[in-house]
Amino acid sequence: KSITNIYGSQTMVKYRGTHNDKDAMSISCSLFVADEIDASNQKVLSAYSTRLQASTNKHPIYGYYEWFYSHPSLPNFGIDKYWEISDKKYWFILCQNCRKEQYLIFPENINHKIKEYVCRYCDGVISDDDRRNGRWINKHKLSEDRPFSGYQISLMMCPWVTASEILRSYH
Repeated sequence: KSITNIYGSQTMVKYRGTHNDKDAMSISCSLFVADEIDASNQKVLSAYSTRLQASTNKHPIYGYYEWFYSHPSLPNFGIDKYWEISDKKYWFILCQNCRKEQYLIFPENINHKIKEYVCRYCDGVISDDDRRNGRWINKHKLSEDRPFSGYQISLMMCPWVTASEILRSYH
């Protein structure tokens, strides 16, 4: 598919699979975007990464531009492999009761009785606005050892997803 940017130049976008060994053949790219990498053929994903070698679009320290998306399935596999060598950004929210910042984790931040998001330090209710108005905080700095910018994205940070929905899915 051809896309025209705001400056009038065109970019080609190609959608390809990751299950057949030949999917990555005869294609070069400047940006590699892979969705659901844990469900993909890892050998084919590696082949796609080599397709960046002809690109002039390269960061001087971190290398070629690759974006990976997925939900983790196994330790040190797929997205978890990249998460472990990333700067590990978490969405921190501020509890309006005790003023402590935290990222939301299950089950500590959900009160099962009242079916609300709560602070894991003071048990105060966390509002949708508190979850909406958080900020990204990285655990590590980007470096040669941590070349990926990683974001942990959870349903608990989405203000349109209620605690009741999370509990219903859990049970």
